Amino acid sequence: TSNRFGNDDVFVVPVTGGEPRQLTFNTTGDTVQYWTPDGKGIIFSSQRAVSPWFSPLHVVAVDGGLPRPLEMDTANTGMMKQDGSVIAFTRKGGAYWRKGNRGNPTDDIWVQDVKSKTITKLTDLDTKQFRTWVQDSYPMWGADGQIYFASERDETFNIWKVAPTGGTPAQVTRHRVDGIQFPSISPDGKTIAYENEFELWTVDVPNGTPRKVADTTMAPSGNSL
Repeated sequence: TSNRFGNDDVFVVPVTGGEPRQLTFNTTGDTVQYWTPDGKGIIFSSQRAVSPWFSPLHVVAVDGGLPRPLEMDTANTGMMKQDGSVIAFTRKGGAYWRKGNRGNPTDDIWVQDVKSKTITKLTDLDTKQFRTWVQDSYPMWGADGQIYFASERDETFNIWKVAPTGGTPAQVTRHRVDGIQFPSISPDGKTIAYENEFELWTVDVPNGTPRKVADTTMAPSGNSL
């Protein structure tokens, strides 16, 4: 995602470096989510629908061309399962900076069967308890078939997981300061990367221990370790 030409658009660049190539050209913002499982397209969120508040996820081919909308009514973040059968997504894009937000504006995890188009809600199902709902966002498909996501259900944003058929979410990380931000999972669903306290962390799926990518603690001499 880059705004080098005035607003956010989708770009692709070789991992070895080079000139970024622009893939979307809409005047609204386009935000990269994930590759499609076959590696031939990029899933992105956009505001390019009839209503700026109700736009589905879109896919643009890595070779370029007209983006196509996916078949949900509205979505803000999301990822397609590795076998291409199901999409996990959110509708509102719950923001990590809205700490402690409660009530019906909070976001939840939804899944859509690609073949049947059926959409199912997985989190915060009891509408009578809407005042206790918390933010659930950034759904990611793990190699174990579970949906990993960021949630504030322990008062701090951490990684949780839930079965694609629903059930009680289980906690994965237990950060107590700041919380996790911008989680993203590898295409094979085996490693989650995220930010916490301005540091990069990773955790292996399904049973890894969170660890810093690099230690930036200052040594006595003043040099970074």
